[in-house]
Amino acid sequence: MNEDSENKALIQRIVGQSLYWTLAIDTQGKRVLEAEKIKYHEFAITRMEEQFFLNAVNKSIRWLKDLRTKNILVVEIDAFFAISSMASLVRNKREHDDEYFGTQQGEEILSDASDPESNLSISVGQSVTVHRKGRILLGGTVDVQDVIEKSRKLATLLRDIQHEYCKERSQGIIKYVDYYSAPDKLISN
Repeated sequence: MNEDSENKALIQRIVGQSLYWTLAIDTQGKRVLEAEKIKYHEFAITRMEEQFFLNAVNKSIRWLKDLRTKNILVVEIDAFFAISSMASLVRNKREHDDEYFGTQQGEEILSDASDPESNLSISVGQSVTVHRKGRILLGGTVDVQDVIEKSRKLATLLRDIQHEYCKERSQGIIKYVDYYSAPDKLISN
């Protein structure tokens, strides 16, 4: 395999993993939204769905950072990072709650969850889920609906990159495909 082909194969692996995790955000985000709608929902179930959502966002961020270093979808990835950057902190605080809230607890960093449209001023810890005007804010900062929307846009663009790569592969230009997500449209030459 020549250097160009190896680089394309590496990019394809990164695109594939980025696509996988952005699709996971959509799937898991829907689960969070559904769990929150249940009138007498089970708190443990809701928290579990939120944690899985945060894990998907965190994994997306990690893979998209790699993709960004390849100068691919930089503007779109930056837009995603702008609304999801706090997800890693919220995820880590919840995942390692024993370290933050157990016997070895340190001082908690609070996030501003104030409502800009009212006089309500509030600071919350990352373990708190805020409901405001039909929105769900994990840790008071991670808007589930906004993250889902941005991840859907990224998934569409990532899938388009994957389609182009696979067209080249079908033409014999590239010989390697590590991961391929089921297409949402027909791939043709």
